[in-house]
Formats: sequence, structure tokens, C-alpha cells
Amino acid sequence: MTMGVDEMSDDTQPRPSIRPLHDGPYEVDGLDHFVNSRGEPIATEPSMQLCRCGHSHTKPFCDNTHEAVGFSGAKDPERVPDRRDDYEGAGITIHDKVEGERTIPLTPYVAAILRPLARRNAFVFSSPRAASGRLEEPRIPHNRALAVAGIEGLTLHGLRRSFGTLAEWVEVPAGVVAQIMGHKPSATAEKHYRRRPLDLLRMWHVKIEAWMLEQAGIEQPAESEEGLHVVKTG
Repeated sequence: MTMGVDEMSDDTQPRPSIRPLHDGPYEVDGLDHFVNSRGEPIATEPSMQLCRCGHSHTKPFCDNTHEAVGFSGAKDPERVPDRRDDYEGAGITIHDKVEGERTIPLTPYVAAILRPLARRNAFVFSSPRAASGRLEEPRIPHNRALAVAGIEGLTLHGLRRSFGTLAEWVEVPAGVVAQIMGHKPSATAEKHYRRRPLDLLRMWHVKIEAWMLEQAGIEQPAESEEGLHVVKTG
């Protein structure tokens, strides 16, 4: 189960705090609004302990199962450490669950959104409040955007799935969509899976973005050669 936590808007009130206990759960204090991934409210208490080991039978809350399974909060020495790379041009390199790392086209509108973000530290999606210095829970701004737009029930995963559906309006080859989305190679999607170069993917990706923006009444910005800073997190 994944959770979304809304920040308190009244600056005169103490802000919620969360900290990991040594080889134990997350301890959360001062939280007054707590929802799951479906937007359903979860009752809160002034101080709560949330499962960090992944084995609790009362998720999202801790039931001390971490003691039985020998959970350790130490960082995995085999993890990919955080680092910042600079990528020039029309691609952006990200991590995914299929290949570990892949490069996809950076479309004009996405580039225009990312470029003016505050550069507080090494992270593209930085946070002035998070201890890590980066955005840790994307569902918070996502849910706020949905509230402003008056949209209900659209999860981040649902947003990802809609990309493949909407791409069909531009008659994009199924294999192109699969490669952009990072799906595993599939002979079902096309007769023979082909690894397409970035420039070819970009041609289709820009068309997809242009069509989506047209439906929303938004003009696609001119392309820029300015590079973007991309952060990889482990």
C-alpha cells in the first residue's frame, strides 16, 4: 500500500515530521491528513509508527514484525549511489525497472517545464523541506494538481497507462510506445521487436506531445538546445 501525505498549509502550525528509527519503522508526528494510493482517508494519531520493513500485517502501520525478520535500515552497499549527470540535447536518461537505465526523448513542453525549476541543490526535483533535499512523494503535488483541475481518481500509474492509449490517436507504432514507456521487448506488440534510435523515438514522441497539447489548447513551445540536469537516485 502506498500513501499520500498532505502538508499543512497554515505556517503558524507545526509541520508534520517523519524520521526513520534505527532498524525500525518510520515515526510520524503531527500529521492530520493521511490517505492511501486511492485517496481514501486513514485515521491518524498525534504520533504514529509506519512500516518500513515491508512485512507488517497491519500496513501502513508497524506491528514490530521488523524485529522478527531482522530488518536493517542500513543502506545497501550494492545500491546505485545518488549522482548528478548533465545531458545535452534532446534526450533524458532515467532509471527504470526493466533495463536499469535508459534514455528517452526530451520533448519541448517537458523541457520547458523542467528548465525553470529552482536549482537549490543537485536534484532536479528539489525540496526545501525534505531532509534528503529532493521530492520524495510525488503523489502530493499530483493530488494537488488533480484538485485544481477537478479530476478525481487519476493515479500516477493511471496517468502512465493513458499515455499508451492516447498515443494511438497519432497512429504511433506500438513498438515505439513500448520503447518510450520502457516495456519489455514483445513480439506480440510487433512482428519483430526493433531497438529504435533516439532520433526516431523523438520524432514520434514530439508528435504525441503536440497532439495532447492541441487537445488541451496549449501551444507546443519551440525546441531549445539548452541541456538539462538529470539526477539519478539509488
